[in-house]
Amino acid sequence: MVVATVITAGAEGFARASDFGTAGALQHPLGADALIAAQQALGTGFGAQHAGRLAARAGSSPSEAMTTANARRSFISNSAREDTGMRGRRQAPWENRAMPDRWTLMPPYFLVFAFLSGVVGYRMGWRFRSRVALPLVQGTLGWVAFLVAWSFVGAYWAALAAGTWALGTSLASIFVFFGNPAETDQRVLRAAEYRASMLDWLATGRGPESRPAATIAQHAREVIWYTAAAIFTGNLASLVMGAALLNYMNAYVATLLRAATRTARVALLAWNVWSLVRVAAYLAIGAASAGPLLRVMGLPVVSPPLRVLATTGAIGALADVVLKLALSRRCGRALAAAVDLEAARANRPSVAAQSLHLD
Repeated sequence: MVVATVITAGAEGFARASDFGTAGALQHPLGADALIAAQQALGTGFGAQHAGRLAARAGSSPSEAMTTANARRSFISNSAREDTGMRGRRQAPWENRAMPDRWTLMPPYFLVFAFLSGVVGYRMGWRFRSRVALPLVQGTLGWVAFLVAWSFVGAYWAALAAGTWALGTSLASIFVFFGNPAETDQRVLRAAEYRASMLDWLATGRGPESRPAATIAQHAREVIWYTAAAIFTGNLASLVMGAALLNYMNAYVATLLRAATRTARVALLAWNVWSLVRVAAYLAIGAASAGPLLRVMGLPVVSPPLRVLATTGAIGALADVVLKLALSRRCGRALAAAVDLEAARANRPSVAAQSLHLD
């Protein structure tokens, strides 16, 4: 009986914990459990005759030897399930014992996927050489990443995935915009107009704080349009709109970096803090507003996360306006002191960069 138990423990541990055991179990017509049961029956037949002899040689009784073997068999089985994330349920014969079967469903996987979607979407859209195609391709790939994350890990992670998509497309675009100023003006909607208005703010010091009512009204209109686009298209059109906004803002950032006289300060302040808050707020609003249509599309939708996202987005939109009115003059002065404004208006590197041959 001792031999039977030891054989069973070894067979079960090997079948459940190794790739070779998996392959052997699959060769049995009834799977791994049937194979182990057959080995138990076989071992019982010839092992019982020698249990006492083997136990005596080992210096223990047959019952003690059986208890030890059963404990080891249980330890092997539990350890295998803990290592592969399968504790609590029986593994199927076809599952890989060396790797958890749900590792690709972990939230970080979807964040990385969305980041790469942002990079690839920008690179694909840039090659179309079209002001319309660029944000359309970017937004479409971002929407795919958003839907995939929503389907597997829920609304919260879908909103965060949209954030990593925005980060990926921004990093890729700033890199290209920095070295291609002429092409940027040709291929990016509102790049030249937005740059001119922002450089006027830096040069004159007159920002949105001088006209607070107009600033609040403008931001309210943008939030309404963005929310409506997310509601009626499941966040697709809103992400396309967001891609267009990111592109001309990133083109402006690339201009500042190109014309910088103090690169570290420009890198820190080029993206205004209220602009970062606005992007985060819009992403939360877009995810919350997409819920009703995604429910119709058959995706899993839970109401509490949508309420949290909507509240977070509303607070972020309000904070955007407050920070912009409160900090624009101070941030504008600090940024203007670190940029060659004439070089920025001409869309060329600063004189310092040219003298150091950094262009």
